[in-house]
Amino acid sequence: SERIRGIAFREDGLQMATSGDDHTVRIWDVKRNSCLHTLEGHQNRVWSVSYDAQGTRVISCSEDQTIRIWDTESGQLIRTMYMESGRIWSIASHPKQNLLISSGDGHEILLWDIDSGQCISAWEGHTARIWHLCFNHDGSLAASGSADHTVCIWETATGTLRHRLTGHGNAVWAVAFSPSGRYLASGGDDYQVYVWDVETGKLCYEFAGHEGCIWSLTFIEDMILASGSQDETIRLWHLRETEEPRILRSERPYERMDITGVKGLTAAQKMSLRALG
Repeated sequence: SERIRGIAFREDGLQMATSGDDHTVRIWDVKRNSCLHTLEGHQNRVWSVSYDAQGTRVISCSEDQTIRIWDTESGQLIRTMYMESGRIWSIASHPKQNLLISSGDGHEILLWDIDSGQCISAWEGHTARIWHLCFNHDGSLAASGSADHTVCIWETATGTLRHRLTGHGNAVWAVAFSPSGRYLASGGDDYQVYVWDVETGKLCYEFAGHEGCIWSLTFIEDMILASGSQDETIRLWHLRETEEPRILRSERPYERMDITGVKGLTAAQKMSLRALG
């Protein structure tokens, strides 16, 4: 099966969009666990999906250098926007307005009008590829995580760089605001999770424990943060508590199988079984 790269829920939680390496976007009925539409048109991996503020359109971005806007009811393609600077890695929709930000192989963030498909402005500040974007709860601020090891916080109305946050030792793959907008979390190739004060730009909390790159972050509430990693675990961090995080992991196919003393297995087969559990 092909890898899933992007997941987005409509605000009411009843519909979900996914995207991945099979070049498609799929829209799902969450309650019925059924696929409503398979959206075809991208010519390469689709890295990110997002719903617009009304929940009537799904936006997707791909390595094929396009952003595509789809109607969620009919599944029809509404518009295609082209990125001259190369592949597109991340998009985020404004929660209140028909605006979109995108990032790709270039070092800038582009702000788009979803209705017209026109690029409104470009925000400059990173010095390498930008891997992930997000808005805060009211859309007044946006955040970006980059291969230049930094996190940037931007004022949406003007594109002004409010804070450049340094501390990560490698590329930053994930950023997420808390529901209140007080905190911003970041994680990436250094296996660390940082939580920043949005107003001051100061580092508030630092969490270690993952054994792989951190791909995804989301706040469950202001003081509980979930992180998803290449190490195949999700960890739930309580910001003000010193206890160890709760670790969630799906069982693998051969979990707890004991192959001690089993004969007739090649070294390669033994390695495969260990990798699978």
